[in-house]
Amino acid sequence: MNEALNFAKELLKLRGLKQTSSRLQILSAIKEYNAAIPYSELQDTVIADRSTLYRTLNTLIDEGLIHKAKTEPNDTYYAMCGHECSSNSHSHQHLHFQCTICKRVTCEYLQDEIKIRLPNHQISSVEINAQGVCKLCVAV
Repeated sequence: MNEALNFAKELLKLRGLKQTSSRLQILSAIKEYNAAIPYSELQDTVIADRSTLYRTLNTLIDEGLIHKAKTEPNDTYYAMCGHECSSNSHSHQHLHFQCTICKRVTCEYLQDEIKIRLPNHQISSVEINAQGVCKLCVAV
């Protein structure tokens, strides 16, 4: 049994969720991809019809296991959540970086906390997206 599948089984077990085939396949695919995986790639990887794939993705988001890292006109990218996320809330202290060369989307954790204040507003979450050349493409 591969490492990504074991990871998926353990994660679902820890959250008290059924280990369905589609959940295991999606979580394993995201873990193996090692970056935010595009929906189009999940369609090619996961053996499930479109409605099952869509419902399962939404369930995993609702349970705080994955999140939408980036939404584009032609694709949506999904990434693993950290331990701080739950079915009650998503708490992401990172930005989503997309490389303009290889197009990979990654979750990048910041060294310093970003503080944003708006007068007369209560901010519950902030999403930051950045584009540029990733460390893999810079090295080429």
